[in-house]
Amino acid sequence: MTDQDDPQQPDSLIAGELKPLTDLAQEFGLSYNSLRGYAIRGRLRATKFGRQWASTRQAILEYLDSRQKEHIPKKYRDRA
Repeated sequence: MTDQDDPQQPDSLIAGELKPLTDLAQEFGLSYNSLRGYAIRGRLRATKFGRQWASTRQAILEYLDSRQKEHIPKKYRDRA
């Protein structure tokens, strides 16, 4: 089997334009501090430039898809 036979998903940090987590939090209606915490704990693919955390829309969407509904607070379940 060659590498061409094994389709891999692109890295979510390369698959789109890097944006500051503050912008992505506002765009998705999420808390910046939550996204930052997820990035620090490795739950969200993100990178840090100096003091600024950045990620992509694709990485946020992957994170949101990975969450299990029963672990999301009831008031936020409609968004997921």
